[in-house]
Amino acid sequence: MNFEQLRLTILAVQREGNRLLAERLRPLGVTPAQSEILTVLGERGPISLRTLGELIVCEVGSPSRAVDLLVTRGWVERMPSSRDRRSIELSLSESGHALLPRVRKATAQIDALLEDGIGSRDAARLLEALQRVLGESPSAASLERRFGG
Repeated sequence: MNFEQLRLTILAVQREGNRLLAERLRPLGVTPAQSEILTVLGERGPISLRTLGELIVCEVGSPSRAVDLLVTRGWVERMPSSRDRRSIELSLSESGHALLPRVRKATAQIDALLEDGIGSRDAARLLEALQRVLGESPSAASLERRFGG
């Protein structure tokens, strides 16, 4: 087995998937990383910036700059936390909620390409193998927090 080829193929698939997703999101004015933030806020919001950072995989480090842009575009709102008035929580705005189905449609198209190319059974085995490779890494922890076991 040529593990260098495997490693580079995984990288190539990731890059190609990201390129295809960016292509589908471009008419919406959203990047793949921003789409992940919008999706997480749609699923989990309102949440703190720190919690958001713990749940996303596309953005390394704090997503604050991406969030700032999403706030500027009117898709995300900052508000005082209902639990601690000193803290700020993020949530989708009304226009963010309106945009989210179009973002989900774009990501679903990429997921369908993966399903067509790999199939459900092979995808499950591939996911299991990749999770073993990730081990106890920070990325594995983010995925665990996001999707559970």
